[in-house]
Amino acid sequence: MKRYIFATILFSLSLFSDTYYPLNYGLYVGGNANFHSPDFNLEPNPFNNTTFIVPFDEANTSLGLNIGGVINYPIDSMFTLTGRIGFHNLNSQFNNSFAWNVDGTNGLDTLSNYSLDNSLSYLEFMPGVQVFNLIPVDNLYLLGGLELGFPITLNSKYTQDISEIDGAIQTDPAITDTRTIDDNDADASARFAIAIGAGYTFRISQNWLLSPELSYRIPVTTVSSSNRFDTWSVPQLRFGINLTFGRFTEKEPEIPSELSVLVDGPYSYDRNASKYKVDNLKVEEVKYTELFPMLPYVFFDENKSDPRADVQVLSTETGEFSIDNLEADAMSINKNTIDIIGSRLKNSESEITITGTTDGKKEAKTVAKKRAEFARDYLVVNYGVDPNRIKTKFQDLPNKASSPKIPDGIEENRRIEFSTNDANLLNPISIELERQTFASPNLIEFNPKINTTDSIKSWNFEITQEDRLVKRFAGTGDPKNLQWAVLPNDLARTKVPIDYTFYAENVKGKDDQISGSIPVDYFSTSRKESEKRSDKEISKFSLVVFDFDSPEISFIDKEILKKNVIPSINPKSIIQIYGYADRIGQDGYNKKLSLKRAEAVKKYIEPYAKSNVIEVYGIGENIELYDNNLPTGRQLSRTVQIYVITPKN
Repeated sequence: MKRYIFATILFSLSLFSDTYYPLNYGLYVGGNANFHSPDFNLEPNPFNNTTFIVPFDEANTSLGLNIGGVINYPIDSMFTLTGRIGFHNLNSQFNNSFAWNVDGTNGLDTLSNYSLDNSLSYLEFMPGVQVFNLIPVDNLYLLGGLELGFPITLNSKYTQDISEIDGAIQTDPAITDTRTIDDNDADASARFAIAIGAGYTFRISQNWLLSPELSYRIPVTTVSSSNRFDTWSVPQLRFGINLTFGRFTEKEPEIPSELSVLVDGPYSYDRNASKYKVDNLKVEEVKYTELFPMLPYVFFDENKSDPRADVQVLSTETGEFSIDNLEADAMSINKNTIDIIGSRLKNSESEITITGTTDGKKEAKTVAKKRAEFARDYLVVNYGVDPNRIKTKFQDLPNKASSPKIPDGIEENRRIEFSTNDANLLNPISIELERQTFASPNLIEFNPKINTTDSIKSWNFEITQEDRLVKRFAGTGDPKNLQWAVLPNDLARTKVPIDYTFYAENVKGKDDQISGSIPVDYFSTSRKESEKRSDKEISKFSLVVFDFDSPEISFIDKEILKKNVIPSINPKSIIQIYGYADRIGQDGYNKKLSLKRAEAVKKYIEPYAKSNVIEVYGIGENIELYDNNLPTGRQLSRTVQIYVITPKN
């Protein structure tokens, strides 16, 4: 019973462990005035075969001690839960005088003095609450609680002193009789009392509190449930001191809501992936060719059999599809995978296999089957492909699965895969443009920061040139580093600087913004001629996409390199190969993996470019080429980018 009550008190206190106030605990010690109200009778030892009853019904007061442990747990600035466990005593002495006749006549021959000595102590538990700030006095609290006492001792004995009055009895000295009451007669009950009081807390050092406290205990039970003492109750007045310890921290003063913003940067990265400050952008007119990889994958949401809308656009449902109208951007191109394959199948007699897969976790294999059938039906209905040319398969995990232990990898394994013996169906997309603007560096990073005392409601980062919006980032909460991949033709043919503005607002309506600019040095074709700058042609190849955690070049990618990259190399070309990785895994590991990918491509190209300078760099995940929040972006990030820079003169 005792253990149960104590455990209940501690459990109740733990429910409020999220409060910002510290727990404080320590000892209490004090004295108590016990107000005894007896109303019972005792039958002393008979004398001369005469039996009588001695009443004890006069109230009296005794003094006692209380000592124990205390624990306080503030909920807020007003209410504090308190728990006490300790010892206190209610010792007392009752007296009475009684005159009686020895021989039974009316005369009063003998006078007896009776005293009852009681040794009574309890083990006490008291859950309660302290209420601060109810009265406008700092550190003063009111106390309320329930005292639960379990008896440790109740020893009662009475003493009977008999003396002669009229000589009827000759005693010298007087007769004295002492008897201890049997335990069965003195069985004490559990004590229940209501505690009310007040205290005052002093901070005596950084971590120590001293609290003098006065309380009054109103009993709702008697000392014993036996017939002997069933009318004896003991109210109690206590005065004591609580000394407690806690790791207190001063409450920070409330700071008015403010907000300020700044932008660190712009930065870029050199060939060794080291960050440096960008002082200006060089924009050149060049003949620019870029080949973009075709991922043979389409991704799905969990337990869904139609593609994710954020990674795949079904163009034939919204208008006529044409490969020639594709935007020169790898993410945009790979949002049209099914339509690109459909348009190529329409103009060939090739066969293709579609394999549906699951994440290998909660998805049933029937979901994989429905995914493959969806793609097959789409090609048949929208492009008129003979269904006999399309084979469907389904399985749990892909043959070359991404990590099934992390959310990114699980997400990538919910997909369909296209495979074929006709490499033309999965050929990269080539976009060749005359007199395009090409920026150097072509990746700019900004590090925006928001200083505010409140939550951030929204922020917005805009990049403009000649009042034309070039790029926009937006979000809520703290912004991360923002990387702007400058695409060909993003920038105008002008020396007008690039302007950027960062704006933020917190939940209390406070806002701020900051602006900056990046100078632009523009080299047109005519300027190059007048300054006798050697013009050049840049070919960029983002073709090779590696499997998860692999530096091995696939057979299909080797054929793509041989067909597309090697013919663009002449004896004067400089070849730069940059290896990349997605965000899955440790940064150091990914940098080494990206370098291995770049070196694997160099090793394959070297026999065809023996007189050329070939430079390789492992960038890893430092530069996020594509949006790694999307499975398509992570797949495309497992790549190398090859620049073939060829002077025209």
